[in-house]
Amino acid sequence: MGAMAVPLPDEHVGAWMEFANQLGGPRAAEFAEFNTRMGLDTHQAYLQQSPQGYLVVVIHKGPGGDDFLKRLADSDHPFDRWFLEQISTLHNQDFSQPLPPAPRLLIDFTP
Repeated sequence: MGAMAVPLPDEHVGAWMEFANQLGGPRAAEFAEFNTRMGLDTHQAYLQQSPQGYLVVVIHKGPGGDDFLKRLADSDHPFDRWFLEQISTLHNQDFSQPLPPAPRLLIDFTP
């Protein structure tokens, strides 16, 4: 499993919503194939507003969850290149470069 919270500039919230609509609409089949290819059973993104601004909280589950961004950055698949460009532009962050350490799981209630 992979999880992260990524800042989203206020001026990019509308474009991020359009990106999410693309993934759930016209590009849904490509997004499903992408997740299968990346080894993700679950790929969730939550938009969280905080006093410091917006965050996108992302959760990846599946065999490919732990190194998802590395495999995405290394991919030459056209959809993957588009996806990487979108998230890098929207978040003003180069996701093809090493990221800070992943968050540590401190509480996990799973019955």
